[in-house]
Amino acid sequence: MKTFVLLLALCAGMFGPTYGVFAAVPAHDTQAAFDYACKVLDYDCSRLAPPGVVWEPLYSFGVLGYYNGDDTIHMDTEVLRFADPVFTQSILAHEIVHYLDVKLGYVTLPYTMQTVCQSEANAWRVGNVYVLTHGRADLARFDWFVAYGCFK
Repeated sequence: MKTFVLLLALCAGMFGPTYGVFAAVPAHDTQAAFDYACKVLDYDCSRLAPPGVVWEPLYSFGVLGYYNGDDTIHMDTEVLRFADPVFTQSILAHEIVHYLDVKLGYVTLPYTMQTVCQSEANAWRVGNVYVLTHGRADLARFDWFVAYGCFK
């Protein structure tokens, strides 16, 4: 038994940050999420490359991802590394929508309440369509606008 525990600890230490449930970065496909968002919103994304993705602990700040106006989106590692891959991919596509909205000129920065609501409507549409079409209707959230104070 001691040998098994030692072997398990050694493997977790050697491979923990990279593989399986110990992975710091969850399985994801940035290009697929980018293509999906462009298709759902009928955006011409042919002149735009997908954003870079930085994976970092964010959930302790109350978010699973964010976009701050540059060529990068930020995604959480605290929760998403344990999440269903469909959920993770939907959050990635959601954040990519904010990148697309800004880069393609649909909204401008700094955000106003109106542009926040406009971009969130697009992002939640893409995220919800993603989970619905990938067999996880239980992950869809149609009351998002309440949390953002939109459409009062």
